[in-house]
Amino acid sequence: MLHGAAPLHERQYRLVITIIFVLSAVALGLRFYTRLRITKTFAIDDWLLLLTLLLLTGSSTLWLETLRISANFPGTLLALFEELSPVSTSSVNVTFVLALELTF
Repeated sequence: MLHGAAPLHERQYRLVITIIFVLSAVALGLRFYTRLRITKTFAIDDWLLLLTLLLLTGSSTLWLETLRISANFPGTLLALFEELSPVSTSSVNVTFVLALELTF
């Protein structure tokens, strides 16, 4: 492996985190556009979805930062990330599915 090159699994984690965040943000952006421009209403569920997007932003940032730090300490933080990733992935998936269900 080249010096400074991220391991394959680390790049895959970064890609998955980024894709889920971008898709969630786009879906919520479309929902907010529809609500504000077309129906001209913004209800409590929209505020809760906005809060969820903010929490997803924080969570994604923390996971990406964990991956960045783990490059300096191989076998420690990345092992923790791999151990906790099913919990994080399921919560992100639930957030994304709820956002999609409420959007459509």
